[in-house]
Amino acid sequence: MKQIDLLAKISSLITAVVVLLLFFKLDNIDKRGGNFYEYENKKINLLHVKEISAGIDYIITSKEDEYMELFSKHTLPLTANSITTILQRLEKVKKSEYYSAELVAYMMFDGDKVELFHSQRYLKRVEKYRVNEYLLKVLKSHGIDDFQYKNIKMLQTKVFTDKEKFLDEVVSVGKLKKEGWCQENIPILGLSENGIRFMNSIDLEDKNKNLSEEDIETIESRLNKALSTYENIQ
Repeated sequence: MKQIDLLAKISSLITAVVVLLLFFKLDNIDKRGGNFYEYENKKINLLHVKEISAGIDYIITSKEDEYMELFSKHTLPLTANSITTILQRLEKVKKSEYYSAELVAYMMFDGDKVELFHSQRYLKRVEKYRVNEYLLKVLKSHGIDDFQYKNIKMLQTKVFTDKEKFLDEVVSVGKLKKEGWCQENIPILGLSENGIRFMNSIDLEDKNKNLSEEDIETIESRLNKALSTYENIQ
C-alpha cells in the first residue's frame, strides 16, 4: 500500500509539472498569437516568414537642400542611430524658412509591409520674396538693360512678405510695366528657383502645419516604440 501511495504521489507530482509546463507554453503561444503576428488588420504567420526587417522611409526637405534634392525620398534601417539621425534633421529643418517633412516606420515580413508609425505631414510654405540671382537671370534674358539690372539688383538685401509690395518695388526701380508678363511672373521668380520647385511640388490647397518641438518629441517617442516592437519580434 505504501508503494502504491508513493507511486500515486509521484504520478500526481508529474501531472502537476506537466500541467504547469503546458500552462507556460500556452501562455507563450497566446502572446505570440499562436505563431502569428497581429497588427491592426494584418495577421502574419511567423512560421512561414523567412526574413523580418524594419526601416524608416522619409521625405524631409527644406530651403537649404540642393535643387535636385528637394523632395527626395530616403530610407534608413529602423535602428537607434537612424532615429537620432532623423531627429537631428528635423531640428535643423524646423528652423528653415520653408520645409516639408513626413516619415513612415515599418516592418517587412518577406514581401508584406506593416506600418508601425506614419507621421503627419509637416509643411511650411514659401512666404518670402527676394530679388535673387534666378530672377535677375530671367529678367536679363527677357531684355532688361544694364541700368535696369543694376537698379533691381540693389534690392537683393530686402526681404518681402507681401507679394504685391515686392512686385511694386521691382517694377518701380526697374522701370518696368506692372502688367502682363511682369505682373504674372515677377512674384513667382521672387521665390527663387528652389522655392518655385518646392511650391510646384505641393498642392495649392495644402495648409501650413508647422513642426514644433512637441511634435519632434512625439515623433521620437513613436519611433522608439516602433523600434521596440521590431526588437521584441526578432
